[in-house]
Amino acid sequence: MTNCPKCGRPVGGRARVCGYCGESLVQEYFRKSSTSAEKSFHSSKQDSVWGFVSCLLGTVGGLLLLAAIVFHFLALYGFGPDSLRPSMDVSWWVRAVGILLPSTAYLGRRIALGRRCGSLIGEGVWLTAASCGFAGCFLIYWGQGPDWFYGLYQIPYLCTAGFGLTIVAQLAAIGNSRSLWKLGV
Repeated sequence: MTNCPKCGRPVGGRARVCGYCGESLVQEYFRKSSTSAEKSFHSSKQDSVWGFVSCLLGTVGGLLLLAAIVFHFLALYGFGPDSLRPSMDVSWWVRAVGILLPSTAYLGRRIALGRRCGSLIGEGVWLTAASCGFAGCFLIYWGQGPDWFYGLYQIPYLCTAGFGLTIVAQLAAIGNSRSLWKLGV
């Protein structure tokens, strides 16, 4: 037994119309379901926008980091000042691997996920890694200048832009997370 929304009298569970006042009980049922369908449509549209922003910025950020590694390799072949030409010592390889592996792993992950969001832990780990890379690149450039980057201004600028876009992409991916919205945040 339910109550009529208009007159408040008890009505049978299968009744379509109130027997006392004639109020349609079916319209109220359909009105509630259409409101929830609208909410679902708007939330899926919002998820789609966050996912697109995350995918686009993450891909561009990863490509900028790969461009930085290209300039890192070009420094070996005489691109830049001769006095700062690197040798293939351990320091050079650590820098190369430190930029190449995370950026390709992130780029592959971002392309594979597309608009979808991974787990909040995974997104948080990549956000932390991008933040550390951004801060490290900025502080090294601020403290030691372009000499640490073999005199090439392109490397720190590309790294800073790539890490910055990756940070924004990760924030968008976290905003796209369905589990975040389920928590009511």
